[in-house]
Amino acid sequence: AARLRAAGVAVAMLAHGSDVRLPSRHAELYPHSPFTDTEWDLVAKLEAQAERLGAIINQDTGLAFVSTPDLLDDVPRATWLPVVLDLARWACPTVPLERERPLVVHAPSNTRIKGTELIEPIVERLAEKGLIDYRRITGVANADMPALFAQADVVLDQFVLGSYGVAACEGLAAGRVVIGHVADRVRDRVGEDLPIVEATADTLEEVLDRVCSERDWARARATSGVEYVRRVHDGRRSAQVLSAFLE
Repeated sequence: AARLRAAGVAVAMLAHGSDVRLPSRHAELYPHSPFTDTEWDLVAKLEAQAERLGAIINQDTGLAFVSTPDLLDDVPRATWLPVVLDLARWACPTVPLERERPLVVHAPSNTRIKGTELIEPIVERLAEKGLIDYRRITGVANADMPALFAQADVVLDQFVLGSYGVAACEGLAAGRVVIGHVADRVRDRVGEDLPIVEATADTLEEVLDRVCSERDWARARATSGVEYVRRVHDGRRSAQVLSAFLE
């Protein structure tokens, strides 16, 4: 960065997750943090990485951006630069929750980070009772995900990180009911109603029961989700944020 600036090139820095998310800080701030497990060998590796890269971006003199609002914990001088989706690719004409047993899907990129082990016994039990159908999506190419989300009624995101990212936005853009844990501190930073239905592993069964029994309410949340990603994640807001640097 210093050499580029010396050559007359403007430089900004962007953080996108585990590069700067300090596990020890996350464990202090988020009660459901997966990083409280000190026996997990990845925690020490991520701690060292975030200490090194976090120091670089925080001590840099140029503009800094983060792709998710929770990362402002780790780079407080940064500006939130929302992730961007091709909304047309995820658009779905069908309305969710029209079938008797809603199809609930969960597509964990990392089961530990998503809290899959905590929530899967709950949804499997509800499926056995006949309240829902459940499918865990694994080994599917991203190109095939829009079609799978279009078949679903409910998308389960993550339940331990306390934030949201690309996967949740994809579910919202598809007009599905997205359920996940987004901490109050993160929701406050969004600055408007975030239509991800709040749940932790402790409350997921209750939340799914409400989704199944109060379907008009749940469909309204899904509709709000489509409107939200159009406002925040279609690229226009990100372009405005970047204009402070690029212009």
